[in-house]
Amino acid sequence: MTTRTVSCLAALCAAAATLAGGGAIESTFDADAEGWGTLNDAEDFTWTDVFGNPGGSIRANDQAAGIWWFFSASDAYLGDKSSFLGAELSWDIYGITGSQSTTNRADVMLFGADLEIGVNIPAEPVNGAWTSWSVIIDSVADWRIVSSTANGTLTSTPATSADIQAVLADLQGLYIRGEYTSGNDASAIDNVRLAPPPCGDVTGDGNVDLADLNLVLGMFGMDTSDGDANDDGTVNLADLNLVLSQFGGSC
Repeated sequence: MTTRTVSCLAALCAAAATLAGGGAIESTFDADAEGWGTLNDAEDFTWTDVFGNPGGSIRANDQAAGIWWFFSASDAYLGDKSSFLGAELSWDIYGITGSQSTTNRADVMLFGADLEIGVNIPAEPVNGAWTSWSVIIDSVADWRIVSSTANGTLTSTPATSADIQAVLADLQGLYIRGEYTSGNDASAIDNVRLAPPPCGDVTGDGNVDLADLNLVLGMFGMDTSDGDANDDGTVNLADLNLVLSQFGGSC
């Protein structure tokens, strides 16, 4: 039976996540588990203040009951997340015990609107080291329909843009895989971040217009946050293309 456990009652959690700049949602686990929990056969879920990248992190062990366990996101990541189509989900993962060798399952699952979708990342955690992972939430990233929540089983059916948008508009579960071993294992995650797609509104007035274009052109080639639409530290062709692609719209 699929079960979900959480680290604390939602009403008693001091903060489920931090709303970061640009509308991003992130969990650094520096003070507590921030409302996260687990899905399926995990046990000994805990927050630790000395085992992070850096700071704290959350970790769990496998019950080895024959199903596959995931970390379960707090309520801060759920609800109507329609504006996060094209968003980047990133996290750090640490292999504690296990072979860390099984990759042919969903590494992330999203549930909503009576749909469950997932995506596989062709990588494994590393025992004794933190590695950083990320995925874009759109149809280009090869999201697929999930046939088994208990096993993270992906079908051959692609999730369409309409499917992804429907799930995001009614997001009821966001799960990051913690199990990569057929047998006993343990892992930890840190620095989860759900960042909305970049916006060409670099002036912050709600519209992508001539003022944004002029700012990008005026700062072109500079290492500055002014005009840096994609937040990579430099105003360059990517920022110009973003403004042009969204010109006349709003975000």
